[in-house]
Parts: sequence; structure tokens; C-alpha cells
Amino acid sequence: MILVSSTIAPAQWDSNNAANLATFLETPTGKLTLAWVQYWAPALTDGEHLNKTLVRSGEVKGYSAALENLITLTVEQPAEATQVDNYPSLDDHSKWDDASETPTE
Repeated sequence: MILVSSTIAPAQWDSNNAANLATFLETPTGKLTLAWVQYWAPALTDGEHLNKTLVRSGEVKGYSAALENLITLTVEQPAEATQVDNYPSLDDHSKWDDASETPTE
């Protein structure tokens, strides 16, 4: 199975699903699954190259967010997914932290 982003919403998540997932994660197999998922987590640093470290930082952040969402499913219904613009226009200064410091032409 390959997990990729999808625009198709899955079936409705309810309290029964949350309880079943929480129960599974409390079993020895569920705990072992979480231990393996933690073991497979990407390392934050990747040598001395700044660009590689920045890329790894993004990988770690995404991995952590996915796991947080998985654990959150044990207690609540998932929120509607929002589309994030990972590559905003370089000309749209409102999308960048330093927008107020950037001189306009």
C-alpha cells in the first residue's frame, strides 16, 4: 500500500472508530506498531549541509504532524482538510514572514 495525498474524503469517522483505534493502540500489537513508527521517524540532521538539514527538518515536521493526527483520531473526529500552498509565489509578500521588511518597487 502506498500512502499519498488524496482529495477524496474517506468515510465518516465516528466515536466507534475512535474507540476501536484507541483500543488497538493499547494492545501489545498497537504498542509495537507505535514503537516501529517511532523507530522509522526521519532523523533531524543530515550532515553538514544546510540545505539537506532544512529538507530533513521539513520531513520531520510532516512526519510528526501525520503521527499527531493519527493519535488525535483516538479521541475526536478529524477536521476538514485544508489545502496548504507549499510553494507560494515569491512575489506575494503576504506569504512570507519578512513581508513587512521587504521593500516594494
